[in-house]
Parts: sequence; structure tokens; C-alpha cells
Amino acid sequence: MSTSELTVQVRSGGFTGPRSSPGDIKQAIDRALDILPLRRVIMGWAPDRAINAQTAAQLRARGVELYLWLPVFSEVGLLRPCSPVLDPTGQPSTPYQLDATESFDFYCPTDPDNIQAALAIFDEYFDAADFDGVFLDKIRYPSFASSFGCFCPRCQAIYRNAGLAFNGHNWQVFFDIRTQIISDALETICTGFRAKGLSIGLDVFTPFLTTYVGQDIPALSTMADFIKPMMYARTNAPAGLPFELDALDKAMSLTHNKEDYCNLDFCAKEVAWMQTVSDCPIYPGFEVNRIPGIADTSPDYIKDCLTAYKDADGVVLSWNLLDMPPEHLEAVAEGLS
Repeated sequence: MSTSELTVQVRSGGFTGPRSSPGDIKQAIDRALDILPLRRVIMGWAPDRAINAQTAAQLRARGVELYLWLPVFSEVGLLRPCSPVLDPTGQPSTPYQLDATESFDFYCPTDPDNIQAALAIFDEYFDAADFDGVFLDKIRYPSFASSFGCFCPRCQAIYRNAGLAFNGHNWQVFFDIRTQIISDALETICTGFRAKGLSIGLDVFTPFLTTYVGQDIPALSTMADFIKPMMYARTNAPAGLPFELDALDKAMSLTHNKEDYCNLDFCAKEVAWMQTVSDCPIYPGFEVNRIPGIADTSPDYIKDCLTAYKDADGVVLSWNLLDMPPEHLEAVAEGLS
């Protein structure tokens, strides 16, 4: 693993406002910079110009890049009118509420207004001069943990035009259509951010789950400067491997042995496969924060992750610096030494 490609994520808050004070954010970043060779910080997505400007100045003084962490097909309805994904009965799904500043409500990726929402929000609420790049999150359909897909009139027309009729034998056609929808939407969005002179990082599921949410790793890699697969082996929340496996099994009447999928040997193989098919670097993200009941991590787990991903192009310390205990950051430093 290249220690020159070490990234950390900071949750400044949601679109409704910051969840931490400017002082706390500055202190946490300084603490990390003092012991870790960080290349970039991914921070979002509170539209607080003072916090963003402060962090940009702080990082530039240390030669570190700042990326805006920005959701694409979730959360954006808080700031702009957006059409939600609809279940087969025509009803919006019930979002998973992670905390007061983040919910997993999803918006249809075929709606042209939804596709433009992230770009419009960036222009209205953020100063491009503060950021070296954008890190695009929630670039997918909802997983089995929510409504799974969208069956709005627009999406149903796309399915019909493709000759899709659900009879229990054409799931792969359904998945392929959704994957193309996400790829087409992301191409438009990434082109828009490139025009602003910004680099692009993408947040994706681990490969064995990407089919179910419409993410095509080879296609997306042509649009990005790096991709971060969420290798969250200890997370009981959306994108966490145990959480998503439970949802998949419940929805499809399957039985996966979690020990086969939520171990670091399997995760390392997933990352290695991504490296073989990707046109951009792959930086696996793993949980360094500790959130009781959601991400029960430890210094030993963090060191094991660094060992597992030693052949990766870099890593992303996920997903919130402000929830990372000092001993976890020290474990990263020790693991890199």
C-alpha cells in the first residue's frame, strides 16, 4: 500500500447543518495530521461556508487536499425538489435514519432534475475555491435494506422499452438496465464537476453487492480519479457487509454465511479484483471510527485491515474522523510504520 495515498473522512454534518463545531473539526484534523501522512481529507456535507473555508486554509497550509463529500441520489431532496424512488406499489420507501444528520432516502436516477441536483447544490451552497475535488456518495439505487429499486412511471417505461417482463427468469436483465442508468447519470454528473476543475472520487459498495445497486466498477472507474469501496466488515448499518447481507438474504430468501463474506481475506480479494478491472486507483475504506452498536472496531482490527490491504493503491480511513478514538489513529500510525 502506498502511504502517500492516505485519506481520511470527516462528517461535518448534513444538509440541515453542522454536527460539530468549527473548533472541534479543526482540532480533530490537526491531531490526525500530527501523526499521519495524510494526502487528502474528504469532508461533508454541511453547507457551512465558514467551516469549509477554515478547513481549506488549514489543509493548504499543510499541503493536503480537501474533497467535498457529497451525496448524489440521497439527501439532496432536503435542499431541492426531487422525485423519490417508488416501490412496486407506487409508494416512496421508508428511509433508514442513521443519525439526526443522515438518512438513506433515495431519489430516482432517471429524473433529469435529480441528476442535476448535486451540481446545483454545489453551485448554490459551496465555494468551488475551497475544494480540490468532490467525493460522490450514494451513487446508486437503494439496496435490499430499503425498497431495492425504483418503479416510478419513468423507470417502468425504460423496463418495458427494454422488453423486460418480470417472470422470475430475467433478474440479470433488470440489473443490467439499472447499472446502465446509474452509469449514464454519473457520466453527466462527473462531466459537470470536471468542467469546474475538480478531481473526482467515488464511493461504492463492495463488488459482490454492486450488481444489486446498479454500480458497474469498470465503467465508473473511467470517470474517477479514485474509487473507494466500502469494505465495512464490522458495520451494522447501510453499506456494512453484515447489514447488507442480512437485507439481501431476507429479501431474496437466501442464506449467506457471514463468516465467508465479513472476513478480511475475502475483502482483500474483492479489492484485488477491483484493481484488475479498474482504470483508476482503488482505495479501500474501512472503519476506523468506533460507534457502539454500529461500528464496533478496535486497534487490532485496524491493524489487521492495513495488513489485508497492503497491496492496495491506498486506503481511506472511514467514515468520520471525529468518532475515531486516539488509540485508533495511533493504530493506523503503527500499522503504517
